Amino acid sequence: MPSAILTDGATFSCAHGGTGAIANGIVSISAVAATVTIGGHKPILAGATISFTPASGCTFPQGGPPNPCSVFSLPAPSEQTLTIGGLSVYTATDAAAIALVSNIGNGQPGLTISEPQSAVIA
Repeated sequence: MPSAILTDGATFSCAHGGTGAIANGIVSISAVAATVTIGGHKPILAGATISFTPASGCTFPQGGPPNPCSVFSLPAPSEQTLTIGGLSVYTATDAAAIALVSNIGNGQPGLTISEPQSAVIA
């Protein structure tokens, strides 16, 4: 079933109310994806991570182990046939698998991605 392509224009949140942005790896990934934009945003490609800062609103206990949500390393995209520069593209179908990934800082799962674009599907 067709699914919307995820972009760096999506909203990311942890299970504790924090918000995040595309981080580690996105510089090189963005360079690969720079030739493709969807509504002015770059598609998220395999290898991306989502990072959070304590000031982003995560209510997971502050001040020591375990720490507030900091980094989520995304699993491999389920769509392997749609690629940009040899890297697979994430789609909304990946949201369920992404939600199960544990945060690197505290081991807690629960990353939610809300993608507003729905015009380009894979």
